[in-house]
Amino acid sequence: MNQRSGATGAAETVMAWVGEGRLRPRVERVMPLARAAEAMSAVANRNAQGRIVLQVR
Repeated sequence: MNQRSGATGAAETVMAWVGEGRLRPRVERVMPLARAAEAMSAVANRNAQGRIVLQVR
């Protein structure tokens, strides 16, 4: 893997770890995009232990 600096390099490293199974993000719930305000509220109020994913389709 080539060495890149800054946010781009860090993002590439994290994505490589996810692809290798070394890092598994915790997804607490998946919500439709129409409920984005509710999802943001849950994050802002620290009512989410993991990530909240907004589903576009």
